Amino acid sequence: RQPPPRIEYPEPENTPEGTGERQQPRFGAWLPPADCAGEDVAFSVSPVDPDNLWYITPQGKLHGSHVTPTDHTYFVHNKLRDYERQADAVRSGGSPKPWSPPFDVKSPADGLIVDIGTFPFGPAPEGYTSTLEDYRVIIWHSCKVSSIFIHLGDLALEILEVTGQLEGGSRGWSASRGGQSIPVKAGQVIGKVGAQGIDFSVHDTRVTLEGFQVPEHYQGEAWKIHTVDPFDYFEEPIRSQLLEKNPRRSEERRVGKEGRSRGSPD
Repeated sequence: RQPPPRIEYPEPENTPEGTGERQQPRFGAWLPPADCAGEDVAFSVSPVDPDNLWYITPQGKLHGSHVTPTDHTYFVHNKLRDYERQADAVRSGGSPKPWSPPFDVKSPADGLIVDIGTFPFGPAPEGYTSTLEDYRVIIWHSCKVSSIFIHLGDLALEILEVTGQLEGGSRGWSASRGGQSIPVKAGQVIGKVGAQGIDFSVHDTRVTLEGFQVPEHYQGEAWKIHTVDPFDYFEEPIRSQLLEKNPRRSEERRVGKEGRSRGSPD
């Protein structure tokens, strides 16, 4: 049987060095906003205070709907056991409590929020009343480096003043639809953790991963081929504090016979 024809996608327009000036984004390109600046960035703030973290699940996990290694980490907060105890108490006849996300989520560096997506909002964790909101936030910290936050349980009022109230499962908000990027400072609160925490990933367009079996499958999620190790972008002592929460202790990577890492980010 003949293989299907290879689909050719256009290459993104080159961005002039040191500026964000460029043509309109093309399909499959992971491009910064026009008002970005610079290239290098160092994260001086943890997205969630290390004292409020239980553990960090590193990249590369295979579970549930993730059929290839995950491109993001999981920042799990240390109130999770409290939620489980509350659920047990309600099952035993106790009363539910009002749901309130326990901890802030902060921007790790100065940047520009360019997109806020919404998942369908659902019920709060078992044992609690109210609604569990669910947001995905993209921040560009330079013309090369961006970060993605998934499953925020709330958005900061300063952000909602720009976007307006966002409905669950809607198109959300995007600067590409006639708005302006939302500037944030390092350490600025952008929202709250979700029921378990947040997913967090970093992407650097100076890095392009190799070894994908079907690269075209990633054209709709163009950030994934630029996934990097997020710990490498944090300044000390934050980097060491976060690594202490990471159960993976080995620096080794599984590689195939051709010297490429097995799997690809999902």
